[in-house]
Amino acid sequence: MRTRVYLADTAALEDAALYARLYSAMPPYRKEKIDALRFDRDKRLSLGAGAALQKALSDLGEPMLRVAFGEHGKPYFPDRPDLQFNLSHSGTRVLCALSDAPIGCDVEKIASAQMRVAKRFFSPKETALLEAQKDLLAQKELFCRIWTLKESFMKATGRGLSLPMDSFSVCPAGETVILEQSLDEAPYAFCEWDFSDGFRYACCRRGEAQDEPPALIRTAFSE
Repeated sequence: MRTRVYLADTAALEDAALYARLYSAMPPYRKEKIDALRFDRDKRLSLGAGAALQKALSDLGEPMLRVAFGEHGKPYFPDRPDLQFNLSHSGTRVLCALSDAPIGCDVEKIASAQMRVAKRFFSPKETALLEAQKDLLAQKELFCRIWTLKESFMKATGRGLSLPMDSFSVCPAGETVILEQSLDEAPYAFCEWDFSDGFRYACCRRGEAQDEPPALIRTAFSE
């Protein structure tokens, strides 16, 4: 199965009628997650993530499958171990990645590079890359790029935030990502997108790179 990554903008969910229609189609666990959130923006993001997952499954001819959560909180389909997924959201963007192997994805809104955060959470090699970048605009883009790559890898391993961020390195070298990790001996394949829209997007799949890169599918919730 070729990996698919769905991208959507939740701004459309500010429409109350559209929000209500999509919310009514959510499974109970997603409704509970949405209802527990305090701010409307966060509710839209959670709803958007659920709707993107429904769209991804629908495109495969699948019903909305039962979702469970692993030891470290990663969601999965207990009745379909051959089908893996992951969700991410930031700002107004949501990502949903679907694959036949463990997958992680991340979207982040580009903000100023936080060197104190990098020195605390990044590996020495990643921090050195940032410090060598003197142009502030390029530095903040690199910071966000490294962050999305790290998050996508952590999710793909199934460990999530339980995996220390400085225990591995993802060093961008042009369009290539150099991964150094000692968690396992498995290969991991990365894919990134930069649409110059103020966000960075990345996914990481456990296993050798597929013959075709992940298919990126833009989803409009108004459809």
